[in-house]
Amino acid sequence: MNRLSLIIVFALAATTTFAQDFEVPQNPTLRTNEDYVAQEPNILAAIDWLMKTPPGDQKDKRQDVDAFLLKWMTGTKAISMGIDSKILTFMESSPDLLTIFMAGWTKYALETKEGDNQVTGNIHGLGAVIDYYIKFKQSTAKDKHVEKYVKMKADGTLSKFIEKNVRH
Repeated sequence: MNRLSLIIVFALAATTTFAQDFEVPQNPTLRTNEDYVAQEPNILAAIDWLMKTPPGDQKDKRQDVDAFLLKWMTGTKAISMGIDSKILTFMESSPDLLTIFMAGWTKYALETKEGDNQVTGNIHGLGAVIDYYIKFKQSTAKDKHVEKYVKMKADGTLSKFIEKNVRH
């Protein structure tokens, strides 16, 4: 194995270890805008952990991560997320994917500081759902609604669908 390959392998292993080692902050103070901003690195780490952890693994920790993300999302000024039933057609059949959707939107918003754009937020939220669904297809129940979005993404029609159906 050449030196570059070895470095890449170690870097990937370190990334995976970091994501698995994420610990949910216990009782974080979330009162002021500064409190929410201070938690942004933890939010991004929580999202990375969530996106790398199979749906059936570490159920207790997953609940803690979900609760932490939801608490932060409901109070932060960094995002203004619109949940639209025309877009989130999988909420009844795969309710666990709602957190993945919100995580994808949140990660995009924090990385770009564009938390109010409903179209791009939905695009990135659905993109996270699609990526997660494909990555863990073996351990996720088949969902016809998500399958439709997978096909739309492959066909290049997902963005147009969202632009047409999202509330502006």
